[in-house]
Amino acid sequence: MTKEQRKFRLLTLAVSVAVALSLFAAIVYVLQLTLHPAATPLAMGRDGMAFVGDFALLDHEGKNHQLYRYVNSRAVVLFVYGSDCNIARDRIPALKQLRDQFATPDYGFLMNLRERFANRSVSFLMIDANPQDDRKTLQKDVARYGVDLPILKDKTQLVAESLDIYRTGEALLIDTRTWQVVYRGPVDDRLYYEFTKDGAQQHFLRDAIEALLDGRAVGPATPPAIGCHISLDKKKEVSYAKQVAPILMEKCVSCHQAGGIAPWAMDRYDRVKGWSAMMREVLMNRRMPPWHADPAIGSFSNDRSLSVEQIRTLVHWIDAGAPRGEGPDPLSERKAQIVPEWPLGEPDLVIDIPEQQVPASGAIDYRYVEIPLPFDGNVWVRAVHLRPSNRAVMHHAFALIKLPPQSGVPEPDGLNSFFAAYAPGLNVEPFPGNSGQLLRKGTVLRFELHYTAVGYNTTDRPKLAIYLHKRPPSRELVVASAWNKDLRIPPYAADYPVEAKFVFDQDAVLHALLPHMHYRGSRASYEARYPDGRGEMLLSVPRYHFNWQSLYNLRTPKPIPAKTEILVRGAFDNSRLNPTNPDPSKEVRWGQQSWDEMFIGYVLYTVPRRSGSRQSLAEAP
Repeated sequence: MTKEQRKFRLLTLAVSVAVALSLFAAIVYVLQLTLHPAATPLAMGRDGMAFVGDFALLDHEGKNHQLYRYVNSRAVVLFVYGSDCNIARDRIPALKQLRDQFATPDYGFLMNLRERFANRSVSFLMIDANPQDDRKTLQKDVARYGVDLPILKDKTQLVAESLDIYRTGEALLIDTRTWQVVYRGPVDDRLYYEFTKDGAQQHFLRDAIEALLDGRAVGPATPPAIGCHISLDKKKEVSYAKQVAPILMEKCVSCHQAGGIAPWAMDRYDRVKGWSAMMREVLMNRRMPPWHADPAIGSFSNDRSLSVEQIRTLVHWIDAGAPRGEGPDPLSERKAQIVPEWPLGEPDLVIDIPEQQVPASGAIDYRYVEIPLPFDGNVWVRAVHLRPSNRAVMHHAFALIKLPPQSGVPEPDGLNSFFAAYAPGLNVEPFPGNSGQLLRKGTVLRFELHYTAVGYNTTDRPKLAIYLHKRPPSRELVVASAWNKDLRIPPYAADYPVEAKFVFDQDAVLHALLPHMHYRGSRASYEARYPDGRGEMLLSVPRYHFNWQSLYNLRTPKPIPAKTEILVRGAFDNSRLNPTNPDPSKEVRWGQQSWDEMFIGYVLYTVPRRSGSRQSLAEAP
């Protein structure tokens, strides 16, 4: 037998085994349905708490967890944890044992068939709603007690409230097909207050999981869980006029106004009440407001997020029925702000971008427009203002600099320098520190325009205003980037990691950060590694969203010594669970189109202007 014949026979054998295993998985699944017909899940919890709405929380490492993204698991166990509660802590070994018992092995190329025919996996999460437990406390517990389960921090306590959680040590078993709580109670009967058995005699949680996986009704009822009481903040009466409306005007109305990017306007009480149920949903799963930075890392001047107290106020008001209450309606009395066309004054140059046709419905691919600048020589820019004529349809837009070939500053293809941006809520202000950005003769601006449909055919005609320095400034604004073009994201990969580095070649002052990926981007972070060996996290975006690419402006500009390294880490979600994934079956590489991928970590900083330097090859006329 030749070598080629042996290879062919081995390949044939492998395919036969794959088909046989697939058929076996299908037969097992059908037999399970036949022998154990699925019963209506029995909610064993308190009245009204059978159904679990979607929510999103960060864990002790700052990673994002959204409940409904665990749909590939047959069930989710949510265990209520509390630091310094020995009863909850002593449950950890039993939880880890159950986690290992019900973990599903990775069948590799059979993953899709396994998910379809024989999904018996269970995901285990812990949740902490104690007001005294912060992230550092949980991280110490993880290291001390060998916890390798995510501990989700419920800072607002709204998840605990919605699930009627008030004591640690309780386990909730959630059926991911119905999102109902089919069991809640103790893990087993080994522990009691001031008493511990050598071993458990009744395994309540294990039996409930097995019943659910076998398609049997979960039961019978069990004793309530024991544990430590959680100090939940008492719900307070909320005033629409004095508390709710001011939050909306401060954080939401900039988008939710007539002609704004949001689908409806917060212009009066009746409209807000009508949308209140939807408001609650997007607050709980953190879709709104569109700000994705981890609040535990860094401080940013353009932070659009709501505080813990603001979120609690809004959700408690909605849960109370969104009452009108006494007093005037600040939203209906609010006068529309008359904003001049150019708040920074008359521009030195206005670039008219060709009119864009926006269809009534459907997904709209990015638009790319290139426009050469008309300057006869090099110029220094002190401010820019990119704006649409139709805010209702423009989601966001970027203007990038394509350096002329004669500039002598080569850049990799696709890594044009960031120059200007439009996004709802983005402040229009001069460049930081009275700095400037050099535009060389022959520069071309590449505009990236992202539109959303609003239900009718319309148009937009964007403009870019450019403001020039009369003389070269003392500092230059530099836009650099860490990038990684070596992308080979495998099909169905749920968390494909990638990183890139940038090194400062001189002392600088850091002002802003901007991570950039496409539809499969899932998370990003920036870490500074200083020459003396220190490390500092500057930004973490645990839930990156392509549709909301934010520029993160440091509240306090940070001096950066030369030779500091910026490490940008990120990950891509090429799985079916990514709702924006164009095609999870394809390997994805670097490319300009949104269905390709990029990994760029933009860094905006200022340096002293030096004639002949890398940043300033020539003086402006």
